[in-house]
Amino acid sequence: MDSASLDDIINRLLEVKGRPGKQVQLSESEIRRLCLQSKEIFMHQPNLLDLEAPIKICGDIHGQYSDLLRLFEYGGLPPKSNYLFLGDYVDRGKQSLETICLLLAYKIKYPENFFLLRGNHECASVNRIYGFYDECKRRFNVRLWKVFTDCFNCLPVAALIDEKILCMHGGLSPDLHDLNQIRNLQRPTDVPETGLLCDLLWSDPSKDVKGWGMNDRGVSYTFGPDKVTEFLQKHDLDLICRAHQVVEDGYEFFADRQLVTIFSAPNYCGEFDNAGAMMSVDETLMCSFQILKPAEKKPKFGFGSSTTTTKPGTPQIKTKVIPTPILLFRYCPVCIFVCRFLVARWDEKTKKIGFMKMSIDLCFEGSRRRRRIRKPQQSSTIASQISHSSRNEFTTAVSRPISVLRQNTAPQQLLAHCCGSRLPWFSHHAPPLFAAAQPHRLKLQSLPLFSKYGTLNSFSQSLYLPQNQHGASVAAPIRRSLSTTESISPLSVSHLSPSLLPS
Repeated sequence: MDSASLDDIINRLLEVKGRPGKQVQLSESEIRRLCLQSKEIFMHQPNLLDLEAPIKICGDIHGQYSDLLRLFEYGGLPPKSNYLFLGDYVDRGKQSLETICLLLAYKIKYPENFFLLRGNHECASVNRIYGFYDECKRRFNVRLWKVFTDCFNCLPVAALIDEKILCMHGGLSPDLHDLNQIRNLQRPTDVPETGLLCDLLWSDPSKDVKGWGMNDRGVSYTFGPDKVTEFLQKHDLDLICRAHQVVEDGYEFFADRQLVTIFSAPNYCGEFDNAGAMMSVDETLMCSFQILKPAEKKPKFGFGSSTTTTKPGTPQIKTKVIPTPILLFRYCPVCIFVCRFLVARWDEKTKKIGFMKMSIDLCFEGSRRRRRIRKPQQSSTIASQISHSSRNEFTTAVSRPISVLRQNTAPQQLLAHCCGSRLPWFSHHAPPLFAAAQPHRLKLQSLPLFSKYGTLNSFSQSLYLPQNQHGASVAAPIRRSLSTTESISPLSVSHLSPSLLPS
């Protein structure tokens, strides 16, 4: 690709600055050239990049293109500033294509000033589910998605700044004993389900863990402050810099400021009031943070609001209040799944910042990766076994109906598992949700699910559910089907009882 063509692509991508949501329609051939040329550059650079300060470090972007442009506005366009991005450029946001194309274009134009690491979403098995595949298919074709996959398989996975700051997307690994192990990782490669590469992209720090612990994501590990200290001392490092998790202020320190998490997508998925952040490292390795404040949002459905609690002279920090009304469309496994999702959001909150720690997408990932999931059993047996479930058991239990569904099990059996497997958990853990539920009548497509799915219609299609003429998912053969506008009054446990199912 010649310099003039590359400059033209960059200029077109930058023209939409200040117009959030405005698409830039590059041609398929232009995008292919970006992927192929950047792939060559990635392969000529090491898997563990050796970088020098000053440099600006950015975390997850997730297709929030307008926020990426804001980052460049604050930090300066390349090559005015050197940049290192820590991965997760695609999925969930509405403009993954614009995001990754601009980043690849800058990588080609300034290969020694602009650096990209691989995140866990730069993997075919992940972005096939969470939005990037659908965006490529909708705007171009599946072949282009495969071209991106080949490019992602060549991305480096870590960077070392002045031999003192180690950067990666996820975190540490119990298999990482020498930094040369990272340099020796083979490329191109897909992300395996276990091992060093998997951990570098998937692991998380946890203050509640000593040593290594299980990860609620169902993949990789969590590691405690002791492992961070041990690793830094062994390799004569000062700081570990990673992304991979939403944090309220855009950045958050861990283990006495020996590790920092950076997240650069403010108002993540439109569901969080988090800020985004960019870390600047100067020549003396002094770190500072530039904050992208979250944009103001209107409450969804007319209820739920943001509250602030401040002291004089202190900046306001918004606290997310999750809307509590739940509507259930009887006999619909998708709606029961949505109900569980909302309860999970209510229950799985971190103590410090009030964000959900485990989202429903992790349940999907757990269903694909976790090998310990038992085969589906009778609902009464499941109910008795899960009456006092832990968070890991919750992931397993929510994954079970999906596995049943993908095995083409009879709908009645699926519904029995959906309705019966979590009854004790519902009654014990979710009284605030049931107490606050309101009997609003709402169209099925209006319920909030994931950022990936605009409607429950598209979500039900992804689960291979048959649909009626109204677009609502149905589990045939069921004698009575509901329209998309029919709802029931506030939930009680009896509404979910398997006894309501047709024989």
